[in-house]
Amino acid sequence: MELRRYGPIVRRWLWLIVIALIVSAAASFLFARSQTEIFESRIRIIVGPTLSSQDSSFDVLRASSQLVLTYRELVTTPSILDTTIDRLGLAETRGDLERSISVSSNDVTRLLTIRVQHRDPEQAALIANTLGEVLIARNGSQQASDESQLTIVDAAEPGDSPVSPNVPLIVTLGVLTGLLVAAFIIALVELLRREVKTERDVHDIVRAPSLGSFRVRPTNVRKDPFFANDDGQHPLPESYALAARKVLAAAGNVSDGHTILVCAAHRTPLSSEVSAYLAASVAQSGLASLLIDADLSSRSLTTFFGLNGGPGFANLVSGWEPGSRRPGNTADSIRQMRIALHAPRAFPALFVVPSGSPEEKHTSPERLLSTVEALGRIPAVTIVSGPPMADHADALVLAQAADTVVLVSVAGETRAAQLEDAVENLKLVGATRVWSMLVHLSWRDRLRRRWPRRKSLRPQLVESNMTLEGAHRTPVPASIVA
Repeated sequence: MELRRYGPIVRRWLWLIVIALIVSAAASFLFARSQTEIFESRIRIIVGPTLSSQDSSFDVLRASSQLVLTYRELVTTPSILDTTIDRLGLAETRGDLERSISVSSNDVTRLLTIRVQHRDPEQAALIANTLGEVLIARNGSQQASDESQLTIVDAAEPGDSPVSPNVPLIVTLGVLTGLLVAAFIIALVELLRREVKTERDVHDIVRAPSLGSFRVRPTNVRKDPFFANDDGQHPLPESYALAARKVLAAAGNVSDGHTILVCAAHRTPLSSEVSAYLAASVAQSGLASLLIDADLSSRSLTTFFGLNGGPGFANLVSGWEPGSRRPGNTADSIRQMRIALHAPRAFPALFVVPSGSPEEKHTSPERLLSTVEALGRIPAVTIVSGPPMADHADALVLAQAADTVVLVSVAGETRAAQLEDAVENLKLVGATRVWSMLVHLSWRDRLRRRWPRRKSLRPQLVESNMTLEGAHRTPVPASIVA
């Protein structure tokens, strides 16, 4: 059903809808309470003979019914109003008094109803009764005929509760107005931003095979394999394992190394998260996995693993040598750098290369390209967490050196124009093996938006003396390369 397409939109904008409801309800309630309370009193007068009258012929009753309309018009005539103002000594003008009076009649029951609204309930009742008395006195009911006589049936009394403002009605209308405004804003933003929301939207732009649709789970220190410290078996989400199998199956033989670049079209920490879990899935499948934080601006993976301050990818690109500040040979630096010190406890076959020292800056795209190509020759599956395609030219260099590119999109955040530009850039550098991946965020994760930084939530690392030169590859399962 087409209605299902609106479900993600409602969930994504639920915060705005809730805010609109609260603000509109509060504003309309405060507006209603700030209005002056108006009370209403009424007096009812019967025209013609009363029920106890002995002379109530049909002709008399018919004549009385016709006179009801005449008396209704007489109530608001200037003479009646001026007499009422003079008798009560009112400060209101004739026009103000007329606007506060409403008269209704019923020619069947011969009842004339006069309603008066005023800020003071006592004053409202007094004005209504005085109007009735003045009308009766002007009619001269003592000498009037049976059909024209006027008799007060129900005298006016002060009202107990105000008739205005109608708080429930005002609040209801205010809430409906708030919802309409929120709906207009949502529709306008959705039409202007053109964000991708489904796998179909991504496929129409990327035109590449999809690794699937993923939902980010809240971090659970007792179940998540990165954070669990009880030496138990905590498998990764099956969706990441399937994605890793798809990539490796398409790559074929990875015995001589295979480089996978994971990046997004725009700035988002989710690309680093996807890189980490894909690398862990590869390690769980029986292959040595090398995870590189090549996003030198955000350094999300380095912060996540708690590896800030040490040597890493930036130092390799700059030609770092142990114990020396002078640029050296990239290949020698790779052989000498001990990266196996950064192995998560839950994944002994996963080696992490942090972003490196912040002061280290590479000098040219050629050096960056040669470094990534040298890393790709290591007998392991190298997964590079790259910068966003829209912000850094380094992403294009990394895509040129990678064997496979995984383009990450975030439902409700990645704009279609950003994704289109990323696809065009990948075509320019000759990236032919491209996979798309769509990630969904819950409202809690939209608030979190970062890797957890508390020390208690960082992955546990184990020490090892293994160097890149000695990194080994375990046999590839037949189910992966089949």
